[in-house]
Amino acid sequence: MPREEARRAATRQRDQGFVVLALVGLLAVILLAEIWTRTQAADVQAEVRQNRAELTELDKRYQESLRTEARLRELSAKRDTIDLLERQRRGPVYVLEDLGAATPDALWLTEMSESGGSVVLKGQGLDNQTIALFMRQLETSPYFSRVDLVETKHLEKGQAELKEFTIRAQVAYAGVGPGPTAESAEGASS
Repeated sequence: MPREEARRAATRQRDQGFVVLALVGLLAVILLAEIWTRTQAADVQAEVRQNRAELTELDKRYQESLRTEARLRELSAKRDTIDLLERQRRGPVYVLEDLGAATPDALWLTEMSESGGSVVLKGQGLDNQTIALFMRQLETSPYFSRVDLVETKHLEKGQAELKEFTIRAQVAYAGVGPGPTAESAEGASS
């Protein structure tokens, strides 16, 4: 029996050695997994810090671009206002120029009054066709709109038979379109 007990003791010792070896191996695997996990976590945290720094820099650039864009809109609005004021300053000259260009030879303007963007034109023409031609030509101007005939009257002046008329229209001294440029206005004035 002592032999058998010695074999059992040797078997137990061998089994205990395997268990200890298995536990050491398991502990080594767990330790390596923990080291690997911590290394990966540190790499991820470093990448997160780098991404946050880049995000902060991009956010600064974005905010700066928003300020620049707002400034551009502000400057564009100021430029548009200056352009409008310039067209309005020169507008009366162009309105009268277009009025003169639209007036046929057989038509005479006797009165013009303007109030609040509405203009009333009174005059005399040889016939209704001449008055209609004047109205059509006036409509083509960028300064006149809603040209309406208010009334016409038959008028005898000496031996001539004329038509006396009243026309109402809207006038925009800045014009409807982009208006004349400063270069074309300077060219026209010289």
